[in-house]
Amino acid sequence: MADDFSRIKDILNPRLAEIISSEAGRSVRNVGAQRMLDECPFCGGHDCFNIQGSGWKCFQCEKKGDLFTFLEEFGKTDKKGALERGAKLAGITLEQRGRAKKPLATADQIRLDAAAYYHGAMLENGGKAYLMDTRCHALKTLEQEQVGFSDGRLLDHLRSKGFPDMEILESGLVKESELDGRKVLRDFFGKGFVVFPHLSQGKVLHFTMKDPNKKYAYQLPNEKRDKKWLFYCQDVLDRYDEVILVEGENDRLQLLNAGIPYVIAMIGQISDDQVKGLFTRCKGKHLYLWTDNDGAGRTYIRKICRALKDATVKVVVYGKAEDDPDSYLKGFEGDRKREIRRLQLEAVDYATWEINQAFDFTSLDLRLGHLKAPGGDAKANVFRIIGQKALIEQQTYIEKLEKLGFSRKAIEQQLDFSQDLIKQIAEYKEMLTNPRDLDPILLGEIIFKFFAHHGRFYYDREDTVYLIYQNHTYVVDNNTAFNALMLKMARMIPEASPGTQVWSAIKHTAYLNGRRIDMGRWILTDTDKDTIFYNLNSPGIGRGGSVGLGYGCYR
Repeated sequence: MADDFSRIKDILNPRLAEIISSEAGRSVRNVGAQRMLDECPFCGGHDCFNIQGSGWKCFQCEKKGDLFTFLEEFGKTDKKGALERGAKLAGITLEQRGRAKKPLATADQIRLDAAAYYHGAMLENGGKAYLMDTRCHALKTLEQEQVGFSDGRLLDHLRSKGFPDMEILESGLVKESELDGRKVLRDFFGKGFVVFPHLSQGKVLHFTMKDPNKKYAYQLPNEKRDKKWLFYCQDVLDRYDEVILVEGENDRLQLLNAGIPYVIAMIGQISDDQVKGLFTRCKGKHLYLWTDNDGAGRTYIRKICRALKDATVKVVVYGKAEDDPDSYLKGFEGDRKREIRRLQLEAVDYATWEINQAFDFTSLDLRLGHLKAPGGDAKANVFRIIGQKALIEQQTYIEKLEKLGFSRKAIEQQLDFSQDLIKQIAEYKEMLTNPRDLDPILLGEIIFKFFAHHGRFYYDREDTVYLIYQNHTYVVDNNTAFNALMLKMARMIPEASPGTQVWSAIKHTAYLNGRRIDMGRWILTDTDKDTIFYNLNSPGIGRGGSVGLGYGCYR
């Protein structure tokens, strides 16, 4: 294996700057005898990533190393994975040691061979001119993604490689039809189509196509795709902490042309499986939705944001009503990479996006209707979403809503949590993809906001938390009075999961948001003298925030 590392270094070190630039999707420039990336792939710093000789270093985040250190850290893999990637870049075959690698299934071999065939055809049969001159894609991008162009002769090629007809048919890349009463095989993708192989971990999971004449648009049927397929270039989900989701193949390629590698495409209408994939694989990441500016794009945004409401999801706002990412970037004059970064920085959260959508309606009634049921879905009520946020956050949305023409009083009425608490809890649970995803802290905040609106929370010097609700004072804890209130108002008891966790969330949220009030220790009335005696124990004076043990009287 040591020989493999040395062989690959000997081949790639002279091109180290170009290799790192290509892998990271960053541009490189000469600065004297040094080569510099415009942006560090690890910390995002500008003009601090130096490549010299056989090594590299970022002077901002202090990361440094050689070819394999970069391939390992940037690719988020181990030494073996870095070696395999280096071997592919160098175009060599690794020496076999230990147990032989499990051979690819015949269907996988056929798909890889087909991808290579379509890509080679694109470079020779006119597809290259169309993709570069008409679609404005860079040759580097086309080669990186192995974009192809069909010539109608894939079946003949696969037969010449020795693949049996039954295996070729099983791959989905050919189909069976009738000619003069007999069954014949034909290419699934006819002549003159752009073909996109969906590569992932050394395999082709799926093929999609685009018709330059815009007459046809189809892809391999579900049963012919690899079961692991979710998105076009889904490996991005494992490699980056920020992800841009677009709709189509050309949208993604345009961002790659601009040097932005962290892009995946949903390919048409987003499915429930894709939404679940985003939910599980985008935790802790920043997801940017850059859809077409049409009705379908708005539908996708609402579906994704509803399902990923606890994740960091932003919506890219850009261009004109007829724009999509592909056309917008092709028509943009200037630094496209910088423009994409600007759009990311200015992307908005879902509630703000829906408020912006309301400006398209001409009357307050229509705007109100839109915000209460965006896209005709009452479960996505924007006022409900805003009302579940912290009070200080709500103020920023109130200012946005006022610009729509609503008065502050009208807005606050819509944010009023006077609806039945049980209904609010039920609506929250309906928004969950899986009941096990219920967050006791969020549920506690919903309950806290309801009672904070209709009552008052406070705590005393012993940090006991109280709730005043409908002229009754409750100690917020696991006790009979408070438990009975929660049973009545929320249909919850502490013994039923996640009861105690919700109780704790309510108490601590109330403590953080409530006011300290030190209650008087005693009060005495003398009816004979018409006098009330009371202590002067109040916050703000003396030790512990109260006066001493003096007392006063009132007649």
